[in-house]
Amino acid sequence: MTDPKLSRIEAWFWRSIAAQPGEHEFVSELVAAIEPSPTLESAQRLEVYADAYYLRLRGVLADDFPRTAALLGEERFNRLVRRYLKAHPSSAPSVRHLGRAMSQFIRGDQTAPPWTADLAALEWARVDAFDAPDDEPITLSALAEIDPSRWPNLRLTPVRSLSVLSAAWPVHRLWAQEDPANVEAASSAIRVWRAAQFKVLHAPMDGYEAAAIARLIRKSTFAEICQVFDDLDEQQAARQSGSLLLRWLQDGIIAAADTQD
Repeated sequence: MTDPKLSRIEAWFWRSIAAQPGEHEFVSELVAAIEPSPTLESAQRLEVYADAYYLRLRGVLADDFPRTAALLGEERFNRLVRRYLKAHPSSAPSVRHLGRAMSQFIRGDQTAPPWTADLAALEWARVDAFDAPDDEPITLSALAEIDPSRWPNLRLTPVRSLSVLSAAWPVHRLWAQEDPANVEAASSAIRVWRAAQFKVLHAPMDGYEAAAIARLIRKSTFAEICQVFDDLDEQQAARQSGSLLLRWLQDGIIAAADTQD
């Protein structure tokens, strides 16, 4: 055959390793253009690159979804990765966003256990939290300097690494290595954030905190945040709101407090 141009060989090579990662569906013209080595046939030489490409992407996804990979096991996770890469091939120079659609993809995949999509969503939220912009959390002493008369109109700003996951399964328990056989479906709200030294954390929330943190993210006033406890008596409401604020400060999820009326 006539020697193909380099640009055509490059296009064939890309199609061969990236179109079906892990499937070895090579372009026949490319195989014909490759000289065999003393130890490998033409297709086998190409397999080296195709396998390396797939294993690199599989490794990235295993790093981003470690608990999902562990619970599914190597064989099932490999099958999931192949299906996912076929539907969502790598399309950017960086692999940072390769797993962005994993949770949504799993929701449409009937072969995965029912908790898998929520667990993947938690793990991706942790990836996003790790890469979020830096914020210096406000301290308790800084808040204590604010005139108490201004607290009702105080607007707290959360750190930018904070996100909230609404899940149909208590996947924080699966993350903590609990046996899936012991976990039943239950609506769960989980906050995810990055603490000091780039340590990513997550914590389940009860209904009060979930409602309060939704208002925090909307930058509601402190008085509006405290209204989530309106069904409690005044003493209990004050105790609960104070305890919640202290926990947020200790966890480092408050970046600033705006005292402008």
